[in-house]
Amino acid sequence: MVAEGRPRIHARPPRLPGLPSYGGPPSRVALLHWGMGEDGRLLEVLLQLGYAGAVIEGMGAGHVPAEAAPLLGELATAMPVVLASRCLAGPVFTGTYGYAGGEIDLLGRGLIPAGILSGLKARLLLGLALRNRRGLACAAAAFAPYQ
Repeated sequence: MVAEGRPRIHARPPRLPGLPSYGGPPSRVALLHWGMGEDGRLLEVLLQLGYAGAVIEGMGAGHVPAEAAPLLGELATAMPVVLASRCLAGPVFTGTYGYAGGEIDLLGRGLIPAGILSGLKARLLLGLALRNRRGLACAAAAFAPYQ
């Protein structure tokens, strides 16, 4: 607050960790913005196109149509897949909706929640976490502080 013309800080949020910018370029990560009517055909070719990981911007708090959930689960067995929200603000939910294609279902299929990070930020973080051929454990650990 500002009192008597002087700023007074009552709380300082902790600085979130980051990954260094040195150490090589980020790995290639696909960013798919999910929309109504999307059938998931692009998911089938991501590995063939040379992507090391994928970020899925789900609808609302992180949802996709039920038909796409098995495709995302299969992809998550082959590469790290991060679930972000396509909304401009707000976190990906982790424990509210359990139907097929809801966040509980998708996380159970191996997707990594992006937490408070937007799809663009999640894409950059995943690319940095995967450079130098780091795997799923490194990717999941990179997103843990943002939950």
